[in-house]
Amino acid sequence: MESLNPFALTDKRILVTGATSGLGQAIALACARMGAEVLAVGRNEQRLSATQQALDSISSRPHATLTGDLVTTEGRHALVSWAAKPLDGVVHCAGISKLSPTRLMTEAHLKEVQSINFDAPLMLTQGLLKKNLVAQGGSIVFISSIAAHIGVAGVGVYSGTKAALIAAARCMAME
Repeated sequence: MESLNPFALTDKRILVTGATSGLGQAIALACARMGAEVLAVGRNEQRLSATQQALDSISSRPHATLTGDLVTTEGRHALVSWAAKPLDGVVHCAGISKLSPTRLMTEAHLKEVQSINFDAPLMLTQGLLKKNLVAQGGSIVFISSIAAHIGVAGVGVYSGTKAALIAAARCMAME
């Protein structure tokens, strides 16, 4: 009798945002190594092309990439249309950290970090759920940070967005 592995990704469709570098790229490649079909999203076309090549070198699954800015409504709608069929997993890795003490912070800085780290993943998730593009039993993962739990000088905006992401994910889990 074959046992069910709830962590198996073989033949699963996984969407990874922020897949052009750092954790996003590492997670996309790890999912491919585990047998998933990866849909990788990022803003930098050149780096996304490198991610696509790396995915293709791992497996012959039909991996795909989409260059887009998820901060914009148009970018999120394009991704939702592009996904086309249900996803078994969504991993929100896109994010930025810009250091700035509160006294030097600008409204533009606040809005940029908030729109990338909090607004975009939340609104993308809403768009995917409205179109029933997260499969029954699928997972939605928001990459946060220890900074959401501890205070560090100069990262108040970043920490706040990551704490907000945790709170929103907890609420979504109850829905």
